[in-house]
Amino acid sequence: MKTAFTYVLVVCLSVAGALALWIVPQALYDPPRTPYDVSLFLEENPVVQSDSRVGFVIRPNISVIAFAGKVAYPVHTDGRSARVDAPGKQSPGQVDIITVGCSVSWGDGVENQDTFTSIVARKLGLTAANLSWSSFSGLQAAERITSNIDLKPKYIIYGFFEQHLDRNVRPCSEIRSPICLRRPYITFANGPRTVPALADQSDSLAEIRRWYRATAQSTDAFRSRWTDIYWTGREKIRQVLTVLEKSADPTDAEKITAQLIVLERMKRQASELGARLIIAYIPLYFTDVKDPADAFVHFAQEQGATLVNLAPALRSMKAAGRTIGIPGDGHPTSETHAAFATEILKAVRSLSGFARPNEETHSPSDAP
Repeated sequence: MKTAFTYVLVVCLSVAGALALWIVPQALYDPPRTPYDVSLFLEENPVVQSDSRVGFVIRPNISVIAFAGKVAYPVHTDGRSARVDAPGKQSPGQVDIITVGCSVSWGDGVENQDTFTSIVARKLGLTAANLSWSSFSGLQAAERITSNIDLKPKYIIYGFFEQHLDRNVRPCSEIRSPICLRRPYITFANGPRTVPALADQSDSLAEIRRWYRATAQSTDAFRSRWTDIYWTGREKIRQVLTVLEKSADPTDAEKITAQLIVLERMKRQASELGARLIIAYIPLYFTDVKDPADAFVHFAQEQGATLVNLAPALRSMKAAGRTIGIPGDGHPTSETHAAFATEILKAVRSLSGFARPNEETHSPSDAP
């Protein structure tokens, strides 16, 4: 018995020693640092809150200054966490358009009036609510439709960012934090089936705020040598877990199946409302710009949805040497949002039965 205990003790001490040799030097000489405004992570000013349906969402009725790279921009939300133009402004009880998606659709780095949702609504003389939020998956976007079905839109625009193929099947959101912020996801273990969001993630969000305060480049007020060691260790463990999670990822075919499940759900929601589903496909644009998979083209054709492929517009911008992503950040510039809006407008105007209530004929500031 003593021999077994001694063996276990030696193994544990060896592992602890190895971890210390791995973690402590980095904590001392290259600890984790984050570039974000620390005021966004103070306990009295949380920007994100837990949501039992989507996992997390931007807090309603806030007005803050956010940063995308070095670009500062105002953020305002209404009572349902939709993005609005000004403090205190509320979306109407019913709107013509809702947009769901991630930060690309929400408009990280640009003012609300410069997002493709606002441009499309303004050009068509329609009302809109942008219900997107950062790090959302396609499944979370569908959940946002469910949560806001009372808006009774005529058009549902889904910003289908290519990364949603991965996000739909991964439980942790893509934030620069060692804490897993959970979201609903689709698993193929005994599936496919949907694993719902956690009922409450307030504790995780509080810990994430502690992480950002302790690692903020802008101030040393919230950290010490020990917090550097602690958070370096947490970051290393998260990196290992992320590698293991990705190694267990579903196949590419399963990811397409998961996305089709999301699209089928959105189409059912749109049909129940008598609304048109517009799928704005936004490929990754940092390297080669790819067209959507054939499965999504066929889905739109067979199910009566409208697929707007934004890949050609992005390729044209690249070929012309125009800046697609905000420098130091990567999210679409206002010019890119305008290019997206142009393509979405073409699609909406081509729909049978489209009415033009108060459509603008010209707006120089929206021209791509």
